[in-house]
Amino acid sequence: MLALSAALLIATASAGVFLRAKPKTILFSALTGLAVGDAMYLLAGRAIPTLLCFAAGEIAAALLFLLLEKRNILDALIMTCVGISQYGLWTVLYDGLSAAMDAIVLFLFCVLLFLHVPALLLSFDSLRLPTDWHRKTKGLYRVAVPIVGVCVLLMTLAILWLDASGTWLRIARILLCAAVFWMGILLMTLLVSGGRDREQNEAQNAYHDDMNTFMNVVRSQRHDYNLHVQTVASLIAQEKWDECRSYVNALVQDTNRMNEVLPVKDPAVAALIHNYRILCAQNGIKLVMDIRDDLKNVVTTAYETNKLIGNLLQNALDELSQQPEPGEIELSIFKRGEYDVMRVSNRVTDPEAFQARQSDIFRQGFTTKQGHDGVGLSSIKALANEKGGDVSVWTEGDVVHFAASVPVRMISEEKES
Repeated sequence: MLALSAALLIATASAGVFLRAKPKTILFSALTGLAVGDAMYLLAGRAIPTLLCFAAGEIAAALLFLLLEKRNILDALIMTCVGISQYGLWTVLYDGLSAAMDAIVLFLFCVLLFLHVPALLLSFDSLRLPTDWHRKTKGLYRVAVPIVGVCVLLMTLAILWLDASGTWLRIARILLCAAVFWMGILLMTLLVSGGRDREQNEAQNAYHDDMNTFMNVVRSQRHDYNLHVQTVASLIAQEKWDECRSYVNALVQDTNRMNEVLPVKDPAVAALIHNYRILCAQNGIKLVMDIRDDLKNVVTTAYETNKLIGNLLQNALDELSQQPEPGEIELSIFKRGEYDVMRVSNRVTDPEAFQARQSDIFRQGFTTKQGHDGVGLSSIKALANEKGGDVSVWTEGDVVHFAASVPVRMISEEKES
């Protein structure tokens, strides 16, 4: 009973540390797992295997973890598997050395060796998963399968090797079993690290593409400027004053549209907004901009800022493209307190239906558009939350507003960087 209780507490705490859960969550989950596991053991006695009592405790702890942290269901699965895998370690240690040590020494030995898992996880930050590992890396949810495989393999090894004879043989198999467990942990973290490196490379490439697009716009404008100067000079030489006045007025309107984007400090972000204005115009949609902050102090990178603005604009463009009459999209960028706010507003066809499903909008996989996978809004909400901000939505009549708020860097932080 004492051994089971200690195993439940340490295993649940280790799994919580591995997934970077909050200390309060780890404590409540561990106590819940302890209560459920011990209750089953006391009520059933020896009628059911200890493993089932342990597994029930780990499942209960994982469900509470899922409820408190509001994580992905895969996180709860991984937490359960890591905990049960550690029970495999406990089984091999406790039963494998029972012939070589007395009960008290054996128990203390098992506890100390069992504690090496949370100790190493806390000592080496690279051994733990980021809280958003399945959101920030493409297809990485598949790494849950290796964890399940390690769990099954570890338990199989534990069961097959219980009848091993000889102290040294038992110790060798214990070390091998522990190595299999840590191989699963390392495999998970290496896959996450590799996926994040790949994502950073893609982000860098996307930034270069945005810069190239912006430079192409600049070159195009320079070429157009030369043509405009020649045209105006020709009209003046011919004294065609009315034609010249109309031509210059058209140039002023085009210049005003370009000046709307100039307040944005980063050229990649300005290029993205400019491209969306062209895209909206091609679809008969007007993009109205009100830029009152240059986003120079926002904590997100240019790629991340483009991800926020681009997803919101694309979502609005997709909505208006499905409506019979072209409308307009309003993009507002301003500062409120310690946050930069990027707000996109557009008309919706059925406001009541939109409000009915409003609570599911940011849920991963939810979409009402054919051919979409429903990850755009959920991904930018996760990004904003990671940076200490949020993405909110509300309606006013038949107009829906999406607002992404992201903290700004303090002046002291800028000087340090």
